Amino acid sequence: GSHRSGVKRGELLSLVRECPQLRTLRASNLGDTGKFTARDTRLMFEACPSLELFECDVGVKIDSKIDPGSVEADLAETLSMPAVRVRRLKVHSGCPGSALAAAQAVAAARGRVRSL
Repeated sequence: GSHRSGVKRGELLSLVRECPQLRTLRASNLGDTGKFTARDTRLMFEACPSLELFECDVGVKIDSKIDPGSVEADLAETLSMPAVRVRRLKVHSGCPGSALAAAQAVAAARGRVRSL
């Protein structure tokens, strides 16, 4: 038979919709595709309003030629949420200014991001 390893992000989103009492969710070690976008992270709270703590890995790809500043603003908004904890934040960017903006968002998160 086929072998599947790990839970996909979409499956996790479906799961939290079915758990209206869920308060804490730690999603780690989901593999190479297990990094959430900043938007995906916020969607978890929309899907499960009772969620008080969500810990995950986040990955952002910043292309300063397409909609400059939007990814950085999205990341800053997500990291400003007190209920979000990020184990690892991976930033893909060839732009020093964008990387600096991401680092500033991490600093503003006051310890809620473990690794950049």
